[in-house]
Amino acid sequence: MMTTRNRLAAGLFVGIFSLGTLSFAQPQTGFDELYANTALAAKSPRPAPVREWTVMAYINGKNNLSNYAVGDINQMEKVGSSDQVNMVVEAGTMYRPSLPDAPSLGPMGEPRFGDTAVRRYLIAKDGDAATINSPVLQELPGADMGDWEHLVEFVAWAKSRFPARHYALVVWNHGSGWRSYTRKKTPGKVSSQGISYDDETSNHITTVELGKALAKVAPLDVYAHDACLMQMADVIYEFHKSARVVVGSEEIEPGEGYAYDSFLRLLVAKPAASAEEVGVMIVDSYAQSMAGHKKGVTLSAVRADAMPELQRLVSEWARLAMGLRDSFWLKFAQTNTRRFYDSDYRDLYHFIRMASDWSEDPALRLKGAEIMRHIDQRVVIKNVALTEKYKEAHGIAIYLPGGFFSRYYKEYEELAWAREGSWDEFLKRLRR
Repeated sequence: MMTTRNRLAAGLFVGIFSLGTLSFAQPQTGFDELYANTALAAKSPRPAPVREWTVMAYINGKNNLSNYAVGDINQMEKVGSSDQVNMVVEAGTMYRPSLPDAPSLGPMGEPRFGDTAVRRYLIAKDGDAATINSPVLQELPGADMGDWEHLVEFVAWAKSRFPARHYALVVWNHGSGWRSYTRKKTPGKVSSQGISYDDETSNHITTVELGKALAKVAPLDVYAHDACLMQMADVIYEFHKSARVVVGSEEIEPGEGYAYDSFLRLLVAKPAASAEEVGVMIVDSYAQSMAGHKKGVTLSAVRADAMPELQRLVSEWARLAMGLRDSFWLKFAQTNTRRFYDSDYRDLYHFIRMASDWSEDPALRLKGAEIMRHIDQRVVIKNVALTEKYKEAHGIAIYLPGGFFSRYYKEYEELAWAREGSWDEFLKRLRR
């Protein structure tokens, strides 16, 4: 059974993942007292009451994570929405037909899935851990969850029907950092980033598209990637103006993802929590749920408004480094920096510390110290890195290709981090 959210390891082999029978309640048209005022089933709904928080989860399980999608929604239902917290979900699922004579492969040997569904829910508390019983507010047959404009439509819909003083958005799916391994309409070519892979439509959201989407739905108090490898400076910078706090993992995530029951329990108990406190709630609840994970996990919450200063400092450091004659020690530092599942993704703090410490140039050392201080004091709100293996994971990664099998991808220059700074130039110089 696949157990991670990593597109590189899991998403390319959906055909070998056999999903079990998923259980859903039939779409509901009635609401209990908690939801009666929203009147969402009516043709002319009255405005819903303004809550403290609306948490929106875009759960794209139209791939080999479908069972995990159902499991996470059932986790949410252990707590449910409250009079101050709305938990709103769009969930896509894709699974094999249960009929014994249904073919599991198409004519070319490709995975052939059965029923798919995209539904929107207002999460209600119940004690049934096997069946989703929350009210189904909309059925969206054929919806493309790999389309960034569909993500925009979901958030706009949720905000209009569940107004709140604060908004959090979770994008739940496979993740592969800034890059993916297919470009739309050009199979086999790298494109900038991958998240929200929809196996029914063969579409996904790139970093640039994610930036466009979040700009359209801004402001967000919290944006969270419940996906692998997404907590990268190069990724976050693309939408740093659209969210206050960004939560994500430098490393791959186990398939279970966030601990939604624990997180919601904390938020419902403290609905007046700030954006930073909510970010910490997600990180802490995840760390507690993963405490026994043998391979180790990472998760951090960072301040998005600290990213422009980080970009400026890193660019200045890169220009200083490019001005030095000897690059051997830079390459040695790159090789020994804490790397993650994709070995081209390295911890930014760890690299800067080693490269600066080994340099005899006082200006570079001072700039490196400034970067590390900024990451410690301004960028990272909370970071957890479980097991000794990840002691040098400081909460934010960066693209740092190196090694015999690595190469620099020119598509990286599509990202705002590269266009507006000097890191891409440094990477090209480092590989000479």
